Amino acid sequence: MKSLFLAATLTPLLALPAFADCTADFTAQTSKIPALQSASLFKLGAPPAEKCAAQKDLLDGYIRLSEIYKTCQAELKIPESDIKDQDQVIADQQQSYAQDCGG
Repeated sequence: MKSLFLAATLTPLLALPAFADCTADFTAQTSKIPALQSASLFKLGAPPAEKCAAQKDLLDGYIRLSEIYKTCQAELKIPESDIKDQDQVIADQQQSYAQDCGG
C-alpha cells in the first residue's frame, strides 16, 4: 500500500515538462556556452583526451541549448531560422568532434 501511495504521489512530479521555466533555462544555458567555447579553444593544444573532452562538453552544451530552443520555441518566440541555425552549429560541431576524436 505504501508503494502505491508513493507512486501516486510522485506521478505528478514525473509529468512535469523537461523545461519548467523556459526563460531561466534558456538564459542559464546560453550563459554557459561562452565558457565551454573558451575551454574548447584553450584545449586545442592539449593532449587528445583533454581536447576531446572539452569538445564533447561544448557539443553537449549546444545540444542542450537546441533542446531548449525546440521545447520552448513558442514561449520564447524563437524563429524557425534560429532553430535551423542551431541545428547547423550542432552538425558542424559533431563533424569537428568526429574528425578530431573519432566519434
